[in-house]
Amino acid sequence: MLKDSIDAEEQDTYLIDYLFDLNGYIILKNAIRKDDLFEMNQWIDDHWEYVLGQRRSQHEDTGAWIGHVETHTYSDADGCNFQNIVEGGAVFRRLINYPSWIAHCRRWINPTNGISIHENLLNVRGQGGYIGIHGGGAHPLFYLTFRQENTGEWMVGQINVIGALQNIGPGDGATTVVPGSHKSAMRHPLLTEQGKYTFRQHLIVQMNLFYFHLYSNSQVYSLLERCYHPLS
Repeated sequence: MLKDSIDAEEQDTYLIDYLFDLNGYIILKNAIRKDDLFEMNQWIDDHWEYVLGQRRSQHEDTGAWIGHVETHTYSDADGCNFQNIVEGGAVFRRLINYPSWIAHCRRWINPTNGISIHENLLNVRGQGGYIGIHGGGAHPLFYLTFRQENTGEWMVGQINVIGALQNIGPGDGATTVVPGSHKSAMRHPLLTEQGKYTFRQHLIVQMNLFYFHLYSNSQVYSLLERCYHPLS
């Protein structure tokens, strides 16, 4: 069964769990309402002057602030991250317990543990931009757990919910996930000891509107992505 995507309305939790366990991620189609997508994209348009402005980084102690939202970059190539985007408006806060994915997150984290937000951001980057390769099951980090070792119950330490705010085509720098890497005992060959943002991953991938990726980087980590093409 070569499948990694389902419709957000799918009710077969056994199938959903099987695919998530097998691949370490699952793609939800038609996961978010069109009016919510429009509102989030409008927020970006209304704050476009911040995209190429000051950003907190390894060189800058602070970014620009929009209320309690801070502009930030991990490595410049990733463009602008609007950190703590839940403070950007009600549409972003609605994503916290969005019906398309919240039940899956609760099940995989395990109700015993409850849910907290680890990080939430909106990323806007230019064509070819990227957030460097990172993660995988080989790292000795407590939040990279996937199953309870003794019982086999779900106990995912961190779930990443990633969504495209517009169609992202080949070469645009969409998020890439290596299937099965959540169970790997070996680090990815390009993931060096020098740091997790050392290498750029040259892969031809794309993300479509309404598609949300849920994956174990083995709390909830949320990322919204939008790519822009500079005017020629």
